[in-house]
Amino acid sequence: MSISKHVSERPVPVHPAVNPASGSSTAREQSRRVKEPCETVPVVLLAVSPDDVHRYPSQSLRVIAAHTRRDALAVLDRIEPRVMVVDWDHPGIEAPVLCRQVIRGDRELVVMATMAVTEAAPLALKAGCDAILLKPFAANLAASRLGRLCREATLPAAWRTIVPRGTNRTWGEVACPACRIGGAVAFDHGSYRRSWYACLTCEHVWQGPRQE
Repeated sequence: MSISKHVSERPVPVHPAVNPASGSSTAREQSRRVKEPCETVPVVLLAVSPDDVHRYPSQSLRVIAAHTRRDALAVLDRIEPRVMVVDWDHPGIEAPVLCRQVIRGDRELVVMATMAVTEAAPLALKAGCDAILLKPFAANLAASRLGRLCREATLPAAWRTIVPRGTNRTWGEVACPACRIGGAVAFDHGSYRRSWYACLTCEHVWQGPRQE
């Protein structure tokens, strides 16, 4: 599978595997794609519209942009990014399908969804997104959020009970004003004192006092 013109990064090279016994490579081993390590510089995959790539920071990050679901999956077959940003509003990305394919697989990947309409948040949360960033957003906010998620992506699994991954937080004492069921998910701060909440039962979205 090759990365199409919709992916704005150089293709990841193929590394042939050498048979230590014979000192040669088999045809199958030569064609095997070995995922490129990303320990030195955090890799962020942007599954976003071409017009929105400039909204995300490129300093201290290796940014790879894919503008279709197929191309995003092709990138994920070749490298292991720390974070994937999914534009929920871009039809070519097919965000719900992409998230289900990626998050329910065997990949250790932090996924952040961006969206202009808050009513889409429950679907993104049910798909397993670790963070939601509402549009429009400032460049420094995107940089701060990506930096945080990249750091959290490297934490050992045992730490996740202490440092939850992502920015979503579930509050058992916060009840949905529509169905009165507790366990609302705070997914974005509307202001210093208020947050956006989503009910995963009835998919109602509202603003309420920020929990600490």
